[in-house]
Amino acid sequence: MKQTANLTNPYSDDTQSKITSTPAGMAHWAASGPEGKTCRECNFMLKHGHYSANSKKRAGRLKPIKCAKHESMMGRPGASFEPGTPACRFFEQNPNPPALIQSNWKG
Repeated sequence: MKQTANLTNPYSDDTQSKITSTPAGMAHWAASGPEGKTCRECNFMLKHGHYSANSKKRAGRLKPIKCAKHESMMGRPGASFEPGTPACRFFEQNPNPPALIQSNWKG
């Protein structure tokens, strides 16, 4: 949520920190799930195994993802966000999560 700089912050420091660290499209606050787990490892991650090929910054890396839990709760797809985002409280372990970097990438 974008805050206007000259207005008083209506949130506590803890809530403001959660708002700042949670990208749009997540089902709940980032880092509210199991410690050390990321959205890449979750069963609710959409677009499994899609890697960037032509981007200088992202070549061979997993593309931004969408959250199926967010979509089911909101009734529409949410924004894409980085797969390395700390997991939320709705985290469900994927038994075969995709690698963050393509194993056969030569870049």
